[in-house]
Amino acid sequence: MPGKKIMLPDWATWLLFSSMIIVAIAGVGTWFWSRWKVKKIQAQQSNEEEKQRKLEILQKRGDDLGTLPYDLKDFFGSRVQDWDLESWINTIFLNDYKNVLIVNKNTEYELAVLMLKTKANIFEIQNNININLWNKAVLNFPQYFNRKCKIKTEAELRCISVNLVLANNSLIESFDLFNTYFNMLDKNGMLIIRLDNKKDKSFKSLLKNLKQSLIPFELTTVNSKFIYIVKKNN
Repeated sequence: MPGKKIMLPDWATWLLFSSMIIVAIAGVGTWFWSRWKVKKIQAQQSNEEEKQRKLEILQKRGDDLGTLPYDLKDFFGSRVQDWDLESWINTIFLNDYKNVLIVNKNTEYELAVLMLKTKANIFEIQNNININLWNKAVLNFPQYFNRKCKIKTEAELRCISVNLVLANNSLIESFDLFNTYFNMLDKNGMLIIRLDNKKDKSFKSLLKNLKQSLIPFELTTVNSKFIYIVKKNN
């Protein structure tokens, strides 16, 4: 008869309600399981990629991996962390970078090591290097200097394109470093900033700009914290 309601017995109502709960729980469980599975696969993939990177570094660097000239480090009075410097060397090897620019002061030791350990052209800004100290190092430790460094003025640098820029934000804020040097990079080049200054007020603005501009970047920690910014190939 039209308009007549069908009344279910209590047991049927509870059965229907229980089924709905079971379906909901199963759905949530499946979602969590899927998320867990994806993360597990990503972790496995990341581990495999890390193993591959380490193998590639070993193949390219061999016994040289992890060996640094500590007498030269003492001479320059450098405070750079060993594994931070090793990570720079590995980045040059893994990406086959040919032209590298160091942009901060008090980086004579880093300059010398990158020249010693890699075949890349290493550029230094004229105003950032202590020439007298550098020349003394060359005289006292000739075994570490088998080629001349490429010292350029700021004006000369405008005519050069590089694959890699190495910097830290101790004296120049990170956003200023990005604005000054990112456009000097070749396609697929990289700007690496060591984040020494924890009070860098521009860092949040830099991250916001990178996200809005869809510029690839990665925050990572070796001994120190770094941001890697890639100039993608459009």
